Amino acid sequence: MKTYASGTILKNLHKKEQQSLIEIFVKASLKKFASTCRFPDWLGHMGLALFYTQEAEVKERRITQAWVPQLIEMLPQGSQSVSKLDTILLNISDALGWENLEMIEFDLRGSSFSKYDIHLNI
Repeated sequence: MKTYASGTILKNLHKKEQQSLIEIFVKASLKKFASTCRFPDWLGHMGLALFYTQEAEVKERRITQAWVPQLIEMLPQGSQSVSKLDTILLNISDALGWENLEMIEFDLRGSSFSKYDIHLNI
């Protein structure tokens, strides 16, 4: 278990628990998720999913394979995030991590959300 300054204790999930969560997460439609949650909250929820499954995801890359193409489709072409996500997708020793979501948020903030009806509630 990890204890943080706030006093919050997070339990490390066993590999089997992580794999069970991954089974659910890979079925997610990110466009639907983004259209039903406030921006950037939906990215925060994705970050939690990636955080709690990171050990299994680094080895299996199932969330990476499911979410990266969806994210690329939502992002402005030629953005820094698209380039990074392309690299992650092609590099079998790399996986999507919660750390990548800040750059994605930055690029989404600077783009037009109307194409996917993504709500910007800033």
